[in-house]
Amino acid sequence: MLASELARVQTGDDDLPALIAVLDGLARDLRFAAPPGAYSDRTKRRKARAETGVSRRRLATLRRFRRALGQLASKTLPLCDLALDAGYYDQSHLSAACRIFAGKPPGALRALSIPRRFDLSLQDTRLKDRLRLVIDE
Repeated sequence: MLASELARVQTGDDDLPALIAVLDGLARDLRFAAPPGAYSDRTKRRKARAETGVSRRRLATLRRFRRALGQLASKTLPLCDLALDAGYYDQSHLSAACRIFAGKPPGALRALSIPRRFDLSLQDTRLKDRLRLVIDE
């Protein structure tokens, strides 16, 4: 059907609306191998692990811990509020995560934290030294 419509347009019949209708019909009939949402939950988990090297739950845990670390420099925010803001159930869950990932309780991490304006790592005073190490090696 498409070939005949193309031949009519090429011979000068100038029947473009009919050609467009045929093309629209073909586009509606296209089927893709996997429509969005066709993957099972297990396949999504396998793909996430293959791409990142860790499970989706571990990624969420790391993301929550990093959010808490970003707020630890704020000395005025109580640890229980910080835990809730970061997505932990309570302060004890935050403490357990800090011990697992950093090996120290949140109070010790807060004492080591350096407040940064606008949460930009480029304002770290030790950045120049680290860049020199990377460049020199």
